[in-house]
Parts: sequence; C-alpha cells; structure tokens
Amino acid sequence: MIVPASYSATQKVYSLDLASVIIEDHTPNTDRTTGVTGLWRFTIPAIWTSGSKARPAISHGQIWGYSKSPSLSDFMDTFDPRYGGQPTAKWDGTDFWSKDLSWDEMVEEQQFLDEVLGNLPSVPAGFTDWLTLKG
Repeated sequence: MIVPASYSATQKVYSLDLASVIIEDHTPNTDRTTGVTGLWRFTIPAIWTSGSKARPAISHGQIWGYSKSPSLSDFMDTFDPRYGGQPTAKWDGTDFWSKDLSWDEMVEEQQFLDEVLGNLPSVPAGFTDWLTLKG
C-alpha cells in the first residue's frame, strides 16, 4: 500500500512521477486468446530517501509491481513494498552510484539528484508529495 508521509531523513520515503507511469498488459498468452485480461505491470519513476540525518542520500529509479486491475489507484492500494525501489542512481552529496548509464546520463542524473538533495524536504516539480510504502 502506498500512503502519504512526511519527509524524514531517517525513514525511507518516496515521491512518484505519476505522469510517467507505464502500465503493461502481462496477461499470459493463453488468456489473451480468450480476451480475458487480468495481470498488469506498473512501472512508476520515483525518488526516495535513505542514509542518515547527518548524511542523507537520494535515489532515483522506479518502483514496479503487478496488479489484477489496470487502475493506478488499485495498484497503489495493493502494492507490495517488500522489494522497495529499483535504483538507477544514488547521491549523498559526496558519493555517486549509477547503473547502466552513459557518461552524459550520469552527469545529468548527478545534477538532478544534487538539486533534489539540496532542496530537501521539497520534492521536484512533477513528483508527488512524500509517500511511504506499507505492507
């Protein structure tokens, strides 16, 4: 379940880019022939906090999961948070980590995360207020 939260440097909180949600029909092929649907994959770009109060960090990537409904609100109500986010990059003001990015993408990502980190507890334009993932 995804629910509203306050920013916390010591608790992992998320902010989602709901305008960029990808919803894909993952119904098994055998069901597609009958026209029955029922398995949808949601991929949502997100940022989230980690680290400590003394050294906060911000990650950028996505959360994803499956739902039996193509409704975003249904997905958010039933989201299983056990796996958290899938990061593309992480920055704490000193150390930068990224996965599968070109040099130019790394530079752009580090600049974005530096701006986010410097403006905490505010969230970037286009992202939701802080949220928490509950099981």
